[in-house]
Amino acid sequence: MNVLHVAAGKYPTEDNPISCIFVKKLVEMQRSRGLDSRVLDAAEYMLAYFSHDVQVREEKLIIRSQKGLGKLPSFLQERYFESVFSTLHNRYSLRPDIIHCHFSNNAPLGKELSSRFDCPYLVTLHENHWWFEDLIVKDPNKCKEAIVASDMVTRPNSIDIIDLYRWEILSKKIMHLQNYVDEKSFRIPSASERAERRSEMGVSDKKVIINIASLHKKKGHELLINSTAILKKQIPELEIWIVGEGPEEKSLRQLSSNLRLQERIRFLGRIDNSKIQSYLSCGDLFAFPSIAESFGISQVEGMLAGLPVVATRNFGSEDIVLNGHNGFIISSRDPKEYADCLLEALTKTWDQYSIRQSAVERFGSDIVYDKLLKLYESLIKNHYRDT
Repeated sequence: MNVLHVAAGKYPTEDNPISCIFVKKLVEMQRSRGLDSRVLDAAEYMLAYFSHDVQVREEKLIIRSQKGLGKLPSFLQERYFESVFSTLHNRYSLRPDIIHCHFSNNAPLGKELSSRFDCPYLVTLHENHWWFEDLIVKDPNKCKEAIVASDMVTRPNSIDIIDLYRWEILSKKIMHLQNYVDEKSFRIPSASERAERRSEMGVSDKKVIINIASLHKKKGHELLINSTAILKKQIPELEIWIVGEGPEEKSLRQLSSNLRLQERIRFLGRIDNSKIQSYLSCGDLFAFPSIAESFGISQVEGMLAGLPVVATRNFGSEDIVLNGHNGFIISSRDPKEYADCLLEALTKTWDQYSIRQSAVERFGSDIVYDKLLKLYESLIKNHYRDT
């Protein structure tokens, strides 16, 4: 089966290797299992809209970014789509059986290519809940039209499926499909490995809470930092590790300084995906105070390393955290209440192996691959039956 993933501007790059890495991991998993999966990505530096300007890098086909395309006259937009199709079809002999669009902004390109290649296309809406709400109430636009016209719409969390039903035209083609998580990249460390790694990091006798997320407002780091100021009184030997980078780093560091938490909070910056396991092996708890998510892969990765998760309700964690079994989830964003929840989780005895096993059974590669393959096969069959 030939699968073309349209992920223009939503795929890891050398400058940002962890951006939307779940799409890259999905493609790699599919290729390892025999599917001919390719990715259509985009780059700003490619100058011409209408030349045969496609670069090939392993599984990626890179085209000119669509940024600004919507401001062009319709006949020039048509020319752009035809140029992309012609290059993929004639120069690279691409013949996809199905097109899988990631994020709403890639739906229009997927729709146009689907028509030209005469194959079905589906759209996975990875955006966070608040964007999602905004899209539903917006006046018709090209993204919305392309989503509605697709053969299937999938959403990584089940809560937002209810909102999708508000688009009555979509009511018969909506599916909850969680993101792919590579369980083989994460494991519960042995006691000796954990002790050695904690010694290297200087936290042998400390409680370590880890958070992995880009430093954006929606990730809720302020709540974690404010809660730490309360929690340090109950747990003198406490460290918070914040892994990630982003526009809020300066203000978060300032907040940490204002609360005199410089010795309690480590800002570790961006860490290569291959090294995340070594940091998780030091942890006692994974904090996920996010405000809005479509899924929240990093909390699942924490569970795969045996860590319980303390999350706030954010539309993604509700499908992942089973209260009292693999962590806690609370509705409040009050620092005192979140601190109390962190304290309870740190003092509770957890079954690490049960936490990991539950994550594998619900989010492992076999589950996602089988669901997606059956969906692809069904859409392809229905497409050719209807044409």
